[in-house]
Amino acid sequence: MLFLGSYELGGIINNQSTLKNAIVLTVTAQEKRVIPSVNILKTNQTSPAKKALAAITESNALEEIKNVYLTFDDGPTKYTEEILDTLLENQAKATFFPLKNNIDRYPQIVKRIVREGNAIGCHGVTHDVTQFYATPNTTLNEILSCNQSLSDVTGNTSKLIRVPFGSYPYMKESHRELINNAGFIMWDWNIDSEDWTLTSDDQVKNSVETQLAQLAKKNITPVILFHDKKVTSEALELIIKLLDDQDYTFSTITEDLTPLQFRPAD
Repeated sequence: MLFLGSYELGGIINNQSTLKNAIVLTVTAQEKRVIPSVNILKTNQTSPAKKALAAITESNALEEIKNVYLTFDDGPTKYTEEILDTLLENQAKATFFPLKNNIDRYPQIVKRIVREGNAIGCHGVTHDVTQFYATPNTTLNEILSCNQSLSDVTGNTSKLIRVPFGSYPYMKESHRELINNAGFIMWDWNIDSEDWTLTSDDQVKNSVETQLAQLAKKNITPVILFHDKKVTSEALELIIKLLDDQDYTFSTITEDLTPLQFRPAD
């Protein structure tokens, strides 16, 4: 299924400041993946393996600290320990959005994520479009269930969430309203590492590098989507070096930041 349309990207971070004015972009996205940024600069994508097209243009100037936000979805898995090892060895921090069943399966890894100074949020339960987005209540209930497991393991809940496959087009206004009223803060991304479809560490690194260069031209703070996968654990060292060489600071998402979200245009 092919989705065409104009979307508004709300609340993109510009490093330690927030972008106050409304931002509109045009994006062509296939199925479940979107790689939005700001305003309009279409990129032509011919590879059928790609599931999203990015649009990237202007933002405010970077502040002195160049933040980058590494985010990891769907874990923990048997590869999360390797990801954590690499982060620790490089003194880098990240934000993790685990699934309830994986929290229950790997409680010691979840504890390690928090113990080593990374941020953690919730990603739901089923990771199934039909079930998760069936009604606003099913969406909220999955987040609450995930948060309960997180509390059982760590002693704390989190307001940070990322919904499966990104918030557009599945999160309707009624879903958003219920999530917002419950106090949750929803985050999307503006770089898709494509580790969910690519098969080698070099491919994942190159995917990130290409999109990073586009964002850097416009002084847009990168929020990078990864998953707790084998190829990601293999590529992470390369990507951290790439970012380190460009003087990025590895920061965690916190509840006081204005979230980056995909939004339908008015």
